[in-house]
Amino acid sequence: MTRPNAAVAGLLVVLVVSAGCLGASGGPASERTSDAATTAAGPTTDSGESPASAPVDCPDSRDRYRDIAVAHVAEEAGADAANVSVVNDAFVDYPLLGECYYSAKVRNRESGRTLGVFVAENGTVADRDAVEARADRAYERKYGNVSRELNRQLRSAGSDEEIPVTVSVAEINRTAAGAAVDREDLTDTEYKQALQEEVERRAENRTAAVAAELRAMAGVTVEGTGWLRVDVTATPAAVEAMQSVDGVTWLDSRREGTTTYLD
Repeated sequence: MTRPNAAVAGLLVVLVVSAGCLGASGGPASERTSDAATTAAGPTTDSGESPASAPVDCPDSRDRYRDIAVAHVAEEAGADAANVSVVNDAFVDYPLLGECYYSAKVRNRESGRTLGVFVAENGTVADRDAVEARADRAYERKYGNVSRELNRQLRSAGSDEEIPVTVSVAEINRTAAGAAVDREDLTDTEYKQALQEEVERRAENRTAAVAAELRAMAGVTVEGTGWLRVDVTATPAAVEAMQSVDGVTWLDSRREGTTTYLD
């Protein structure tokens, strides 16, 4: 029951697209769309504001980039460009990177396939996953270990507002736990059981230690604990302070009344 890998955690993006832009396209959680551009700026997008990064000016016209996308798909597929067309498209901008890209869904009528194409402002076809990974790293450098959803809540919350938060605790080093188990005279099955018990003991102790430290902080109420997880309600200032607590790896928003605690 460990916290899902943030990769992201991830991290999901909602593209708000107006007419003529990508309809159901996905991207990093740092994106937003408009008729002119999609913005990839983490919490800047979530809040609908851009105080942290200057907006990126994307090109006014998509015509050049449509031609590039069509030519790319036609060349890759060995198809006649006359049988290749853009079915929907949009500009995507990343204020934290200061970059703008053209994103399109391109249909090859010869094969019946629809492919995604991502083009840099200079006309070079780019790897969208690589761009979004850089955007995620930029987000993490700027905003630390707070999820985008929680960051959005923090930006709109009053100073005394108590926000439901899930605090993820650092994973247990199974190698170190294994070294602490004396496997002499143990069968493989007995060793695995002993190792699991040692990992669970360490997880319980680590979670309890983090919970105790959080409980002692002003503005924090510990609601319960689970596997390497502490659920709290906390003020914005307390959430900021929790980021530096030893053993805390991630802070995320939590819906109240939806958590089941394990003994």
